[in-house]
Amino acid sequence: KTLNPVFNETFQFGVPLAELHSRKLHFSIYDFDRFSRHDLIGQVVVDNLLDFSEGTGEKPIWRDIVEGTA
Repeated sequence: KTLNPVFNETFQFGVPLAELHSRKLHFSIYDFDRFSRHDLIGQVVVDNLLDFSEGTGEKPIWRDIVEGTA
């Protein structure tokens, strides 16, 4: 119930290193309507996952949400 939602979420995916160059993560963000259709707020696509594989530990990746198309 806000025009400026905050998403404080953490995601972890186990992907073999050999497959990182050909993988993308596509996140679609929807609002929740209990009695009608959920509306698409926006989308985020993270590619070049091999660039993020170096190092150890967790490394946050930040992306802006872009307007989605249904």
